Amino acid sequence: MNGNSSTTSLFEPSPVPIHPTHNALKAILILTLFIATFLACMLAFAARRAAIYGSALSARIFSLLSVFGGGVFLATCLLDLLPDAVEGIQRAEEVIKYQFHFPVTELLVASGFLFVLIVEQVTLFVRERNRSSSSGIEHLIDHHEGTLSDPAADTHSHNSANGTRLAFAARRAAIYGSALSARIFSLLSVFGGGVFLATCLLDLLPDAVEGIQRAEEVIKYQFHFPVTELLVASGFLFVLIVEQVTLFVRERNRSSSSGIEHLIDHHEGTLSDPAADTHSHNSANGERSEDVHFDVSSHSTVRAALLVMALSLHAVFEGLSLGLILDVNTLIQIFGALLMHKTIIGFSLGLRLVQGRMRVFTVIVCCCIFSAQVLIGGFGGLAILDLISAGSAYKAALVSGGAQAIACGTFLYITCFEILPHELNQSGLRLVKLISLLSGFTLIAIMIALFPEDSSDVNARLLI
Repeated sequence: MNGNSSTTSLFEPSPVPIHPTHNALKAILILTLFIATFLACMLAFAARRAAIYGSALSARIFSLLSVFGGGVFLATCLLDLLPDAVEGIQRAEEVIKYQFHFPVTELLVASGFLFVLIVEQVTLFVRERNRSSSSGIEHLIDHHEGTLSDPAADTHSHNSANGTRLAFAARRAAIYGSALSARIFSLLSVFGGGVFLATCLLDLLPDAVEGIQRAEEVIKYQFHFPVTELLVASGFLFVLIVEQVTLFVRERNRSSSSGIEHLIDHHEGTLSDPAADTHSHNSANGERSEDVHFDVSSHSTVRAALLVMALSLHAVFEGLSLGLILDVNTLIQIFGALLMHKTIIGFSLGLRLVQGRMRVFTVIVCCCIFSAQVLIGGFGGLAILDLISAGSAYKAALVSGGAQAIACGTFLYITCFEILPHELNQSGLRLVKLISLLSGFTLIAIMIALFPEDSSDVNARLLI
């Protein structure tokens, strides 16, 4: 025994010692993370000021930074939040030794997605219902009904007074008839959207996750990277790239004839905004007016608030993972990864918030709330989780995975319907914006690949 021991000690490297982490060091790192995240959020104010009062180049740079932030949010949603949610629900299944025969994780993701949609639509409904019945509203209603009318209804001749009355009556009948048909068609289209959403999240995504897991079992190797979610993001980005390249080619080859431009603009609708690249000057001092990036009517305060909530919830679990680490070397490594990750996320969040109708004080409060979640998760996350789960390992895993799944759905909606469309629907710089979007996504993907989350220690602490 002694000989074998001496031989082993000579030819095998000694194991790396595990140094107990001092609470003071952990507290300093968590506070540093909070301060760095908050300062990164505040940098967005400087970028906003440069875009408003600077040159047109500054505004374009701000636009590219906004698209870059969209890529960061997309990667965070699909490559960080979604895998954590799937892992949390699977951990709960392992604890209770029962496998759900329904895509619970994906259902919770869809619930978060639909939650934002419902809140936003109810808010818009109440706002429209309480709107004043002034002549401006009547004009909007008439304009809306006019777009639903049959163009053939306007071709009636006006040869006499009686003919005019008959034509007007026929036009009214055509308008209301086509409006009803258009409403029915709109409802059927929305119904189809719900079908597609359920098929995507409750059918295709679970099958993809199961397929990759089955492949890991066959080759007896577990990927330390969210391969399934990366493939999902690749499909998303493929469609986005094809669409943006098509629009770029179409805009490049557009005829200079005013008639053709009018037809194309009418056909594309919201896909182009002539004001996107127009930066006017208000005075001889060169002060620029606020452009489309800071149009208060183009951003939803509800979406911005829910984005802060989703990011804050995810930040709590990031702080929790940092607070549960017992090894100094691992703690420093995870801290470095979180520092880079959260400063990028914080700056992107700040860019999103300063473009809306929120007051400066409200934006600062939102940034402070987001940054402070790492303090809550790092210092009291485990106690909060134990309180919610009542000490049950199954409930703890279910709460952790379920909360992150709902946050993922919330994040997915805001990224796809608020952040990306706001920038990509503007004509001009399409290929450069596309490169900026892919750069933001790739940066987060590389960070996740280089610093994979080693959740074994965290999982063990949660299951005790």
